[in-house]
Parts: sequence; structure tokens; C-alpha cells
Amino acid sequence: MKRHEDAAQKYREAAAAVDNPGLTDFLSSLAKYRESLYLKNRQWLEDMPPSPAPVSLRVRSYLHKNWTSFQDALVLGKQGNILGACKKSEEDISNYYKEALALRGIPIGLHNDLQEQHQRVMDVLRKVERMEKVPMQRNNSF
Repeated sequence: MKRHEDAAQKYREAAAAVDNPGLTDFLSSLAKYRESLYLKNRQWLEDMPPSPAPVSLRVRSYLHKNWTSFQDALVLGKQGNILGACKKSEEDISNYYKEALALRGIPIGLHNDLQEQHQRVMDVLRKVERMEKVPMQRNNSF
């Protein structure tokens, strides 16, 4: 859950840092998409009984862990590097969903929601991959 919130914040910061309108729309759209996943997961957690959770560095997003190089790409306007980081970020969260879905004992409703969210992540990842190969100036939202 925290990964989505963290990534949404980093995507918003990235969108504010670029001058390319198409890339700004793309990054803003990624922020909104990650925010929607965060809110959905937060709702599930709020409905569950409290349980202690260990503090983990795994809760940080790929963008948070690689912020310096991502920020350098933003400042220098290196669209290929920016899109490559976005792709790695979405691959990272996809792998996290795969791990979560492999766990036993997840309530069926939550499992179904996680499967649906993972499909959404995969759809976004495909669009990020297309954007990386053929950057578009319009229709960059998710």
C-alpha cells in the first residue's frame, strides 16, 4: 500500500519537473493511477482488524529508491531514461503483486481485488513499454 502512495508522490513531483506537456500528462496520469490503487488498498486495510506490521524498506517504491538518478533524468530532459525508470517502477510493483498473490490465507475478496489490481498494473506496464518505444504527445493517460 505504501509503495503506491510513495510512487504517486514521486510521479507527481516528476510531472512538475518536466517541460514536455506530453510527458507531464503521462507522469500525472501514472500518479493518479497509483493513487487509486493506494486508496483501494487502504480501504481494505481499514476494514481489517489491526495487526502489528514490521517496518520494512520494501515499502518504498522503485522511484523512491532510485530518486537521484530519476531526478537527474528529469532535470536533463532525458525522456528515454525517464520512461525507463517508469517501466522499472511498474515492473517492480507487478512483481510485488505476484508475491502477494502467491501467499496463502488471503481472504477471497482481497485476493480477487489484488488480481484485478495486478491486471491493471500489467495493462499500465504495457502502455509504459509502448510509450518507451514510441513516445506520444497525446493520449498518454491511463
